[in-house]
Amino acid sequence: MKTAAPKQKKLTAIRPGEKMGDVLHICWMLHNSCNNRCSYCRDFNWKGDYRWLKYDHVIGFLERVFRRYAKKSVYHVSFTGGEPSLWPEFPELCAYLKKNGVEIGLTSNGARNPDYWKSLSKDLNWVCLSYHPEYTDDDHFIQVIRELAHKTFLSVRLMMHKEKKFWDRSAAFGERLKTLSGIRFLFVEYVPLQDDFGLNSRPMKYAAWQNAFFAGNTHFEVKTAPELESLPWGRDVWDYYSEYSDGTREFCRPNDLVARGQVNFHGWSCNVGLDSLFINHQGYVSRGNCKEGGVLGHIFDEDLAFPADPIRCSKTFCPCGTDILVKKEAR
Repeated sequence: MKTAAPKQKKLTAIRPGEKMGDVLHICWMLHNSCNNRCSYCRDFNWKGDYRWLKYDHVIGFLERVFRRYAKKSVYHVSFTGGEPSLWPEFPELCAYLKKNGVEIGLTSNGARNPDYWKSLSKDLNWVCLSYHPEYTDDDHFIQVIRELAHKTFLSVRLMMHKEKKFWDRSAAFGERLKTLSGIRFLFVEYVPLQDDFGLNSRPMKYAAWQNAFFAGNTHFEVKTAPELESLPWGRDVWDYYSEYSDGTREFCRPNDLVARGQVNFHGWSCNVGLDSLFINHQGYVSRGNCKEGGVLGHIFDEDLAFPADPIRCSKTFCPCGTDILVKKEAR
């Protein structure tokens, strides 16, 4: 006789940890130029028809945002694309933000040369490198990992392509990462992809054996040089927790929630727009990547309508890790 699967406990809230402070997280898609053309990524993410913003425009908008959210204790800006490191003035922007006490994060495919990362790493609080099995040069990617792993908080997202030959590449590269020596800390995730990502995002339908893999494999850590001194990373920028109906609480990993089908926040009260903002490649500003509440305005607008209250979510699937990690609770 088959034993019934244990009932999944109900998620009721996502909240920042006690040491997080009052954070504003600005996620900025700087442009839509990319050196890759991944089959699972829509062309508006890579075709390069919106580039480049002028440095002064970016700084001007950020300064207006910081004035508007002046009661926040922490400003955190993360960059995505396209491939954000292709923007010629990106190192200058990071240096400016670092000088002004702003936390900086970056999602990248790591294609720039190791010397670029050596120079940039001093200004970054974290880097998330995405491994794309259709394009990534494994040896180069390892070089970049070694350049960054001891200078900033580093994670790798293994994009798990539905096609077996690419799935196998990502899985094999994950096994290679487990064998790296001299690594103080590296966090690695197996990432389920989404259909129509960025527009009508929805979970990709995988084969049964692939779903079985996800059930037992979501992430791992590589720590093969514990003797190295801790880095001055400061505050843990991802210190968020999932709360459940039975009173338990656990460290929140968005990828795990997506894999478990726990990102339906329909009807929830969400602080997107209060604790976060999202800017797309055209310069339009919204509360989050989810576009809940519609477009707030453009970075060139002097009188942009910043939100004053939480929003009631109308979505049944939250595809963005940044949006998931915004304070929210079931109503």
